[in-house]
Amino acid sequence: MATCDHALWVLQADGEPIGNGRLRHGPLPDVTYGYLLHPRFRGRGHGRSAVALGEQVTWGSASGP
Repeated sequence: MATCDHALWVLQADGEPIGNGRLRHGPLPDVTYGYLLHPRFRGRGHGRSAVALGEQVTWGSASGP
């Protein structure tokens, strides 16, 4: 799903939805990435994976210095 200057994702683990992520596109440093995990899935490393995904997508979609 996408809106103007934003991309939205359903984060999944083993095919099950566990949370959502949002990226606001723009030139660095004006990029915002956030995520929210269902409490049931916290403490399992999914947040770390979500941050890594956000960084990967940010560097792939934003114009950096």
